[in-house]
Amino acid sequence: MSDVTLSSSVRQSLLSLQGTTSLIEKTQNRLSTGLRVSSAIDDPVAFFQAKSLSDRASDLLEKKDGIDQSISTVTVALDGVESIESLVKQMKGISNSMKSATTAQMDDLVTQFNDIRTQINNLTTDAQYQGTNLINGTGTTLKVEFSEKTASVLNIASVDVTNATTGLNIGVVA
Repeated sequence: MSDVTLSSSVRQSLLSLQGTTSLIEKTQNRLSTGLRVSSAIDDPVAFFQAKSLSDRASDLLEKKDGIDQSISTVTVALDGVESIESLVKQMKGISNSMKSATTAQMDDLVTQFNDIRTQINNLTTDAQYQGTNLINGTGTTLKVEFSEKTASVLNIASVDVTNATTGLNIGVVA
């Protein structure tokens, strides 16, 4: 077999084409990944800085999702308490009607009163979001973390709203 000999200008052209091909591959990789530096081989300092920032952003998104879920849980609890408040007002109206009711009317009023009390019990059981119920007094505590670096935590303990001696217990740990 005979050797192929290349002139100096052909050799330069070949090296230039190889360099251009390498740059095209690098550009296509950047376009496909969306990253200026896609591996530690390209630029180690920039790669690890970007990775650190991406990890931090991911942690913050996780905390945001937890806060959003907690807001939804508290919203369900507030809606439940407002509904219970409305039912208690109805019970108060029925109680006031009992003061001047005849014996025949009293049975109907007692039935209505007991039906509303059953509705309140059902509402306290059903007012939950993803298994967390803050108004039925089961001892559930909702823990909301605001930062991955500090101990910024909000604890919301469930209370029994049917028991007038307890109130909403919210504790903030900083």
